[in-house]
Amino acid sequence: MLPTVPFGDFHTHLFTQAAIARIYREPAQAVPVPPDVARLLTERAARWKDTAALAALYTEDAFVLGRGPEWIRGRQAVAQYVGTGFTVPLHVSPIAFEASGDRAHIVGYYTGESGGARQYYGQVLLALARGADSVWRIAAETPSFPGPKRPLAYTADQLIARLDGAGIKRAVVLSTSYWFQASAGTPPLPDELELMRAEHDWLAEQVARHPDRLVGFCSLNPLRGHAIAELQRCARDPRLKGVKLHFGDSRLDVLNPEHLERARELFRAANAERMPIVVHLMTPAADYGRAHSEAFLRHVVSVAPDIPIQVAHLAGSGPGYWRVDSALAVFAEAGARNDPLMRNLYFDIATIVTMDMDPPTMRLVARRIRELGVKRVLFASDYPAAPELTPRTLWGAFRVLPLTDAEFQVIASNRPPYIQ
Repeated sequence: MLPTVPFGDFHTHLFTQAAIARIYREPAQAVPVPPDVARLLTERAARWKDTAALAALYTEDAFVLGRGPEWIRGRQAVAQYVGTGFTVPLHVSPIAFEASGDRAHIVGYYTGESGGARQYYGQVLLALARGADSVWRIAAETPSFPGPKRPLAYTADQLIARLDGAGIKRAVVLSTSYWFQASAGTPPLPDELELMRAEHDWLAEQVARHPDRLVGFCSLNPLRGHAIAELQRCARDPRLKGVKLHFGDSRLDVLNPEHLERARELFRAANAERMPIVVHLMTPAADYGRAHSEAFLRHVVSVAPDIPIQVAHLAGSGPGYWRVDSALAVFAEAGARNDPLMRNLYFDIATIVTMDMDPPTMRLVARRIRELGVKRVLFASDYPAAPELTPRTLWGAFRVLPLTDAEFQVIASNRPPYIQ
């Protein structure tokens, strides 16, 4: 009987707040406004349920953009909408202010407090007008919801709940500590080593909460001088079973002889420690493709013959199957000819197959999977890197590929040696 869900999700993540802050921009900082403008904003928030009092803060012919979206016009209508349309008081936190004569505008966020932390509910553009009484009032209010994305830490308990919702038993959890290791074009941090180790220790503690469900992998940048020492430290922690490498974020180019040798050194060290590797091969290079996969297979995989190596995203990156086929074709051709270097290779499908994939691409992906060998293909979601793509929805999308029930059965049941 064809399983409705795969046994495992072999490419997931947990995030500390420190890691999230490394890659997501915080909302723009508030700027000061003149005292009489600040007073207007304070009164607007304080009177948020008092429509009569709110009306006095708007001009006679004020506008507000409603949810329609449609323009609502007139002091009383605007006050009625603003005073009854929201369930919490929305403070306007300006991030830009400009005035000229009796006209001004404010760019800002709708903010509030929840659990002792500032929340960003939406964005707003206010036009102000100063009347004959020299009092500033709101002439137009243009809201936009929701507010800026501010991801929070994502823990093992949350991941387990998501796996349970999809009926998935096990997961490989990959650290994102490479974000701290002079990666993704960011400058080196003075406390890089401490941050990296803290991330790994936190991940180890998290997966230990569910040892029968989760397997943890540390993550490293092979170009950093501490990479091998940290790999060896992780290998001594029984809660960490492998290592994740992200060549793209680490700016590692296997066509660069120096980079290639550093990659080989790390793979040799991982092989010596019997630490499996998950590797994101794709880089931002415009010419990424066949040559990179050939160099990786011939010169990197060959120095680590004793450990499983999982190639993430079918040698590309998601969501979707883009700029990737020439890279994956190298492995597909090697699989079709039973190349010995493919013996310990696995390939995960994280975010590659989505519901909007066109039929020709579906046929191409299915063909490549057969050439690789279905026993080498692992279900993976990359969750929550793309929160809208959940394990459940991605498995549903994957099931649309023109593969047979027997092939789906094999892929759903696959278990690499590092998670049984």
